[in-house]
Amino acid sequence: MSHNDCTRRTLGITDANITFDPENFNHYERHGAIKVLVYEGKLTYQVSRCPQCGYENKLVHNGTKLVELKMPCINNYVTILRLHKQRFYCRNCHASFMAHTPVMHKHCSIADVTKKMIKQWCLEDVSEKEIAQQINISPSSVNRCINRISAHCVRFSQPLPRHICFDEFRSIGSRMSFICIDGDSHQLLELLPDRLIKTIKRFFNGFDLNNRKRVTSVVMDLNANYGRIIHGLFPNAKIVIDRFHLVQMLGRSLDDTRVKVGKQLPTKSRERHVLKSQWKVLKKPADKLDEVHRKYRYRLHEYLSDFEVIDICLSTSPKLKHDWLAYQAFLTAMQNRNEHDFEVCLGQYNSAGTAMDQTVKTFKKNLRDIKHSLETNLSNGPLEGTNRKIKQIKRTACGYHNLNHYFNRIWLEVTHH
Repeated sequence: MSHNDCTRRTLGITDANITFDPENFNHYERHGAIKVLVYEGKLTYQVSRCPQCGYENKLVHNGTKLVELKMPCINNYVTILRLHKQRFYCRNCHASFMAHTPVMHKHCSIADVTKKMIKQWCLEDVSEKEIAQQINISPSSVNRCINRISAHCVRFSQPLPRHICFDEFRSIGSRMSFICIDGDSHQLLELLPDRLIKTIKRFFNGFDLNNRKRVTSVVMDLNANYGRIIHGLFPNAKIVIDRFHLVQMLGRSLDDTRVKVGKQLPTKSRERHVLKSQWKVLKKPADKLDEVHRKYRYRLHEYLSDFEVIDICLSTSPKLKHDWLAYQAFLTAMQNRNEHDFEVCLGQYNSAGTAMDQTVKTFKKNLRDIKHSLETNLSNGPLEGTNRKIKQIKRTACGYHNLNHYFNRIWLEVTHH
């Protein structure tokens, strides 16, 4: 193996037209306070025909042009490839041109291998500023590479998935943006700058009607705005309410009653400490409560079983007992996927003047869509995981000011993962 092959392999380039002087192909230089590793190479090859006029045997060498390429670091040294590119001159049409190489693009001083490293770094939880420090280029150059790599284009001719998940997330400042994914493959479908009805309709109306008829179900939370446009956009789709949001509503209603009851008790009373510290026991499913074994409750400094904790909490207020029994009934019906039991719970519920009343009212209003959620295994769980990844991107970057830059980073990380 020649020294040219070894040097090209070290630099991560494959163009055989780049050669290096065996006696002096690399050296160190000082650029201010930075020690730089410089490789000296030459790019040349034989050209028989002029690309402008097409005449043969009219080309002559016309010197070289010096170009410096920023390469990936070697042994933590800033590395530069100082490339002497051959110039050619045509005696027939008097045109001149330079030798080209796939190592770099025209008018760009960053090598392609460096851009590939930027892409690899972007797949990790690393900010653009840190990537720039690792590769020794400017943060704006990293940003331009990300925008060029992750350029997203909607293809309205591609078939829509059978199951789609809808949700929103906080993007720039207080703005809420729309997101949807494939319910089966969990692939990101689209990011929209806002969650307005007209924006969502404009996007999905770009697909023809036969394509939109392919969609059989749309999974979403209890957002009333989405429910108003689903059947207009997807004639054959049924709405599936995410079960997590149903349980979350029940839990929040129970918490609201628990906090109100706790504030009415004496500050240093045992019952108030139990309500404040043992809230997780109240939300446990009834079949998972331990009646026999006692555990040490750190805030109370005593040993109590789960049943004893529940008895203390429910003895403080009839309203709390009423809401806890309703919470357990709805939770059991959803865990067993029993539509009949769920309807029975709605029919037997008696108003108690608590936050649970509004939750039950919402359940009755969306009963048909809730039944769909009990019939299928579809959920917004994968979409919530994608949202967590999106929040982590924003947290790592300490926020974004430009929505397009934020979306490009999301497309690059989420789609490749």
